Amino acid sequence: AYLYLYELNDLERAADYMNRAADAGAPPWVKSLAARLYSKAGSLQMGLITLQQYYKTLKNPERKEKILKRIKALEERLKKSKK
Repeated sequence: AYLYLYELNDLERAADYMNRAADAGAPPWVKSLAARLYSKAGSLQMGLITLQQYYKTLKNPERKEKILKRIKALEERLKKSKK
């Protein structure tokens, strides 16, 4: 992920690798970072899906509330992009 993020500036590919790392046992917050990278790369749907997956793993109510706000914001961006 590092190579694609910092050396090649390919945010979507970096997000793919971070998402895979999270699925393979990396800390759960890596999913949140992958979602942010997908969104910045313009892949809003993948960002939303990844963030929803991360939300399901959370137990801390404060963290869940923050992530839920990000989910809602992404949903709004996605709606606007489809108009």
